[in-house]
Amino acid sequence: AKVVDQMHRIASWVLCLDPSVDERLIQKGSADAQSGDKREIIGFASGVGAHGELNYTLSTERASLLDVQNMIQKKVNNLFGPWEPADAVNAARFLVREARKLSGISLVRATGRGEQVRDLIAYALVRRCLPEAGIDGPAPLCDELVVLDAFPHWFENIGGGREMYPDLLRVGASLAEDGLIDVDATLMECKISSDVNRHIQKARSQVENGLRHLVARFMPKADAPDPPARQIGGSSPIFRFDQRYWWAQLQRLIANKAVVDTADLESATAALESLGEGRFRIQWKAATLTIWTESAAPYNSDVFQTVEVWPFQQEGRQIAIPLISCGGDLIRRIGGGNHPVVLPLATSAGSAASSPPSAGGETLETVSQADAPDHAPSIAAGPSATETADQSDGIPVSHDEGGDPSETVETAAAISPPIPRKPPDRLFLGGTEAKRDIFWEFGHPELTNRHLLIFGKSGVGKTYAIQALLLEMGLSGQNAVIVDYTNGFLPDHLEPVVVDALKPETHLVRQTPLPINPFRKQEQRIAGFDPIPEDSHTVGGRIATVINSVYSNVGEQQRAVLIETIAAGLDEEGSDFRFPALLERLKEEGTVGLSLVNKLSPLVHMKLFGPDGAGNWDRLFGSDAIRTHILQLAGIPREIARIATEFILWDLYDYATNSGRKDVPLPIVLDEIQNLDHRLDAPLGKFLTEGRKFGLSLILATQTLSNLKGDERDRLFQAAHKLFFRPAETEVKEYAKILEQGGNEKAETWIARLNKLNKGECYSLGPALKPGAGALENKIFKIHISPLSDRLNKDGDND
Repeated sequence: AKVVDQMHRIASWVLCLDPSVDERLIQKGSADAQSGDKREIIGFASGVGAHGELNYTLSTERASLLDVQNMIQKKVNNLFGPWEPADAVNAARFLVREARKLSGISLVRATGRGEQVRDLIAYALVRRCLPEAGIDGPAPLCDELVVLDAFPHWFENIGGGREMYPDLLRVGASLAEDGLIDVDATLMECKISSDVNRHIQKARSQVENGLRHLVARFMPKADAPDPPARQIGGSSPIFRFDQRYWWAQLQRLIANKAVVDTADLESATAALESLGEGRFRIQWKAATLTIWTESAAPYNSDVFQTVEVWPFQQEGRQIAIPLISCGGDLIRRIGGGNHPVVLPLATSAGSAASSPPSAGGETLETVSQADAPDHAPSIAAGPSATETADQSDGIPVSHDEGGDPSETVETAAAISPPIPRKPPDRLFLGGTEAKRDIFWEFGHPELTNRHLLIFGKSGVGKTYAIQALLLEMGLSGQNAVIVDYTNGFLPDHLEPVVVDALKPETHLVRQTPLPINPFRKQEQRIAGFDPIPEDSHTVGGRIATVINSVYSNVGEQQRAVLIETIAAGLDEEGSDFRFPALLERLKEEGTVGLSLVNKLSPLVHMKLFGPDGAGNWDRLFGSDAIRTHILQLAGIPREIARIATEFILWDLYDYATNSGRKDVPLPIVLDEIQNLDHRLDAPLGKFLTEGRKFGLSLILATQTLSNLKGDERDRLFQAAHKLFFRPAETEVKEYAKILEQGGNEKAETWIARLNKLNKGECYSLGPALKPGAGALENKIFKIHISPLSDRLNKDGDND
């Protein structure tokens, strides 16, 4: 009774200080307690000392857990509902359970009249769906999600107050073998709205402000110059006079949350002392999460969708900031059971895992655009200003009731290699204001390569231009393949003219696995010698490189274990070795192996790869009936789709090097290529540097270059032909520099010209036929991409 009375007085005091607390909740909780109600009485701890100490101040509201849950249930139902009562109850129970594990968030305040319930929903969802932290090492110390509202003193001088820094900081730390602490830090901003578009730029600003502010303050001593620093100009970082204070902040945060085995206590203590002196390593990541409240809104799906990736640079670091979106149905899904839903962060070890696909045959399930049913569900283009927005899973699929998948396999295997045919001499792009037609001189013998690179921001006409080129190829008898991991070439996104004229065939990977075996030993052919097969370690290295290109938190120790495990599996099991067997072997490799299992499980469970199918690329490039094929990765989490894309490109590279010919083009379309692996030994790097001699022809599109290294940009610029649509403000200088090198005008002139481009207009930079002559000259033309309908009736060439 004395405890109850004391709690009541404290609760009343809290109510006086914070009017947002619902008084009815406290009164009802008081009545329940006095009547002998045995339900749980909640104590809420909050408050951090002025200098970041994790000292907890008691601020207790007398209320039962059930009362809080009921009020959260009503608010969630108002935001996302109406839901079935059981769904609303389960969702509220899940949110309350997860929110209670977070310091700096009050359950009772979330039941009040303000908008704190939105914070509770977002933070609880993030906490529940966080992937494994990138904290490799023999002794993990902590993995903590911190609400930054509990650390306002960190941002006192940022300007603009609470609205100018992000919501959450995820801190993972481990003790490395060299005795230092490795820190993995991720900043996140969350928005919940019926129109999240209004908040996207603000969320981006908050995350970027947080990075600018904290990266410099938590900079290790090894990365900053020794004091006293005198460099006022230049790009070198300046040592902060209060650097030790910030090292102590990070040290205190990790020390208070660390869990250390007794055997590691001494080394962990020494490492924490070193951290206080600035001797540690830290890796920064960031992300934004938008949650739709309207049931009819785009992206209101029960999985996470990576809508866009923003590049960011700070203190010499390149950081990719994914914009992730989902709907309220995801909360209902998680509340209804223990579903393995994981945030697809750039640092994550997994992605949003949907139900595993049903087992299929060896061939790809196809969707003919012309035969798609009229009632097929459409995929919303989404509200984000991006051509690469991920969509939901409603993809129209035509089914043959009496078909036998094995028959398709036999047909594909029986197709002979592509019949050598003369490639199209030129592909029409568009016209200038002076009525001159401009072409991609696709088949000219003087062309250095058949690669075309398209620059431009979202919504300016890049995808339309690609479809125009595909139409020109199809009309000229040239086949092409699109590898679509961005959902930019879904059935409803294709222009009707293209669908009617080409009748493109879509192979829906989510429904039927790819007939590709990533573990197959490829062959190297050298003129005059027998084929040289890869050894098992080379295969393991290739697969590890693909995994590491997407999951950047795979450390050297994990990479070595992965390669050795794959090599041992191939040596012992031969061609039967697959991903499920790899997972079983990794489970026997201790902590490092289990960490890799967690990273690879979402990929393996998607079952994207089936048995090898003979003649697959021959079928795609050799068919006279279908000129355009789309390998569609819709419905697959973005990171897993990128892994699948890399394996597809590796398989194509093996096919091209063994069967390709310089005079038989193999055109491949790839959108948003800034997200792929651009290293020299990756497939895209090999395509750009040596693809011509094997017939490989790339049509590449990108919104940004800023996240690519200098050598990676140089390889992209080797594309013989380039189209420059209107760029984003952050990219216009880079585009202008390229055009400056191709013409006589200064970069400033090109900046002004690029900013004036309208939709469908672009600058063409590449080889063009001299009027009345057969020679090529490298020139720049401002052109307008000709409408698709005009291309069907175009007669003749105009120089």
